[in-house]
Amino acid sequence: MLAWLNRQAPRALPFGLVVGVVWQDLAALLRPGVTPLIFLLTLASFLRIEWREIVAAMARPLPVIATAVAILCVCPLVIAALSGLLPSWLAIPLVLQAAAPPIGSAPVMAVMIGLDGAFALVTTVLATALVPMTLPPLIEMLGGVRVAFDALAMGVRLAAVIGGAALLAWGIKRLMGARVQRHAAEVGGLTVVVMLLFAVAIMDGVVAMALANPWQVAGLALGGVMAAVAWGTLAALLCWRWCGGRRALTLALLTGNRNLGLVLAGLGAAAPADYLVYVAVAQLPIYLVPLAMQPLARRWGSVVASKPNSVD
Repeated sequence: MLAWLNRQAPRALPFGLVVGVVWQDLAALLRPGVTPLIFLLTLASFLRIEWREIVAAMARPLPVIATAVAILCVCPLVIAALSGLLPSWLAIPLVLQAAAPPIGSAPVMAVMIGLDGAFALVTTVLATALVPMTLPPLIEMLGGVRVAFDALAMGVRLAAVIGGAALLAWGIKRLMGARVQRHAAEVGGLTVVVMLLFAVAIMDGVVAMALANPWQVAGLALGGVMAAVAWGTLAALLCWRWCGGRRALTLALLTGNRNLGLVLAGLGAAAPADYLVYVAVAQLPIYLVPLAMQPLARRWGSVVASKPNSVD
């Protein structure tokens, strides 16, 4: 059953959003479990990717560092330059999104659709670790919301999630050895279950928001979809020639899908109401990504493996 669910992952993930919207009581019940679910997704990333692949990605740090800097610093400056053309209720969420790191499940999604999971994992970890240092000054400089970040406390929380997941994954692999890889499909199926639960949980309250202000919620949802597509497409087009298809699509995945929940946690009480709505509705493009990108990965994913001048 789990192996079957792993094979159906791209088609199954959007189902979680539907369940969350239709079954709001279940979404409210699962909402307190968001942080543990994020930990489990991080653990799944470490379990599904071989350590040698992670070490290989870290051995050539320049592409990883360049990607993290572009995501955390260049993207918010670009969207801030265009924010004057947008209403404030849309501009602020878009700036906050652009300043966020990739979603924690990006490495899992990369593996799921056949992209570079190790590069996605190392880049996501680095970008997430840098957020407490980059996000507060960026938001203040751009004239948005004053961010109530405790950089040290957030750093400790991130270290606990990332370090704890890495340590637990190492222990599981040491204990189970090759059985982890033999049961990779089952691990993938469990990952899909966790992502479905997360999708349901994050939809808590979205129906009430939509009923209270339908046009604004629709605008935020459209803005979220367009932003994800635009960032991903731009990253792929800019990097395709130098990186090849597989790495370019991995960059598109990382750039287009951001960890809005992490920014929300950092904002705390300073989070604008519009951003609270945006965090929920922006899950739509995130959970449609595997379904949309899988055909692209199948077509171009194997091209790069044999490309001698691709960036590793």
